[in-house]
Amino acid sequence: MKELEGRLDTRFDGLRDEMRESEGRLRGEVIKLEARLDKARDEMKERDAQLRDEMKERDAQLRDEMTERDAQLRDEMTAGFKLVADRLTGVGDRLSKVEGVIEGMFWSARNLPPDTAKEGVA
Repeated sequence: MKELEGRLDTRFDGLRDEMRESEGRLRGEVIKLEARLDKARDEMKERDAQLRDEMKERDAQLRDEMTERDAQLRDEMTAGFKLVADRLTGVGDRLSKVEGVIEGMFWSARNLPPDTAKEGVA
């Protein structure tokens, strides 16, 4: 029995040694994995910062483009309103001339000498 216990103790010692070696290897692997995770996190943070910078830059470009386009549209609208106002003024001037001609026609018709032929008949 002592012999059996001695063999079992030897085997247990061997198993304990294997477990320690395995545990050491696993800890080494865990350390390597953690290092890879840290590196991946750093890369993600760096890429995130780059993307944020790109977004800010693009946002600034879009704002500049919108401001420029807004100014162009305001200029176009101002020119359009001026054109409409000029045309309305031209129409008003022509209408005034037509009114003057019509008034002149009525005035001259009212101030004609009486028709003598009609007076004699009456």
